[in-house]
Amino acid sequence: MSAEQEDVEGHDASARARTWLALAGWVVVAAATIGSLLYTTLERFTH
Repeated sequence: MSAEQEDVEGHDASARARTWLALAGWVVVAAATIGSLLYTTLERFTH
């Protein structure tokens, strides 16, 4: 196995990891936004 092949496989793995991290980040941001909107809406209706 050549060094070039190893480098390509390592790059694929890190690219995949970055993609999953980006997706997870967007999910967290979306959940936080929705959660805060629901919270403020409930606060408004319950007070």
